Amino acid sequence: MSKVQIVYIGPKERKRDTITGSRQVFPRLKPIEVTEEAAAILLRFENTFVHVDKLESKIKEQKEAEAHKAALEEERKKQAELEAEQASFLVSIGGEEVDISKLAAAKIHTYIVAAGLDIKGQQSGESADDYRKRVRSELKG
Repeated sequence: MSKVQIVYIGPKERKRDTITGSRQVFPRLKPIEVTEEAAAILLRFENTFVHVDKLESKIKEQKEAEAHKAALEEERKKQAELEAEQASFLVSIGGEEVDISKLAAAKIHTYIVAAGLDIKGQQSGESADDYRKRVRSELKG
């Protein structure tokens, strides 16, 4: 039987072969000689084992995938921060941080008048939530 060199490319430092029954240990990114039969079985797991000739391209592929994943995670994080900012009713009135989502419309109006701001009070037919949103948008500018 001839031998073939394959490389373990998984996330762990080393992988023990429990699939073919050889119990051979594969250090990460080091070529190891195995029989052709064992190589055929192990190479079916393309995200775990590769032929030594394809190692460089697979490592490059993994790095690109990791970079793409990190960029997506960063974008998701920024989007979540933006959504949290837009959903927040924490505003600064007269130098004081106030969460207007917890206040009644009359209390919000009291803060506005005390700070001397030019924001109209709650209009007739305007719900308290709409009033809070209007005050927030005018204060955040």
